[in-house]
Amino acid sequence: APPRALDDNVLILRTSGTTGEPKEVAFSLRRLFEVGNGIAQSLDLTADDIGVSMLPLHHVGGIACNLVAPFTTRGQMVFFHAFDPRSFFNALQGETGATWAYLVPAMWHQVLDYATCHPELSVTKPWPRLRALRSAGDRLPDEDADALAALFGPKVSILPSYGMTE
Repeated sequence: APPRALDDNVLILRTSGTTGEPKEVAFSLRRLFEVGNGIAQSLDLTADDIGVSMLPLHHVGGIACNLVAPFTTRGQMVFFHAFDPRSFFNALQGETGATWAYLVPAMWHQVLDYATCHPELSVTKPWPRLRALRSAGDRLPDEDADALAALFGPKVSILPSYGMTE
C-alpha cells in the first residue's frame, strides 16, 4: 500500500440530513487529530485521565471525543457495548475511577433517573476523580444540567453544549 499523508482522507461519514439532504463528509487524519486535540484541550485531558464511553463509534463526535481526544493525550477510555446506568456509576467509583464522560442527553437523563432510585449515591459521592461531564449529540436541557450539577457536586464541570465538527 502507498504511504499515507496527514492530509489524505481516512474517514468518510454519511450525515443524517437533518439540515438538508444527507451528504458524505470526509475527514483527513490531520482534521481528526485537530478536532480530537481541540476536545482534549477543552476538557484539559492528560495521560492521567480515564473517560467513559457508552456511545457507538459511528459518529464523528464519538470518534473524535472518545477515540482521538484521549489518544492525543495518551489517556484511557473504558468502553461499554451499550448504555447501562449501573455500569456508568461503577466506572466512576474509587481511586482508579473515570475522570470524565461524554453521553447523549437521553443517557444523562437515565443517569439522573438511576440516581433518584439510589439516593445513597448523592450522599456518598463515590467518584473522587470525576471532574467533567459533556453532552453529545444535542444540547443538554438546563434542568438536567442543573440536576447533574446537584448530583455530582461543585468539583464536576457540566458541559451542556454540543457542537458539530464538520
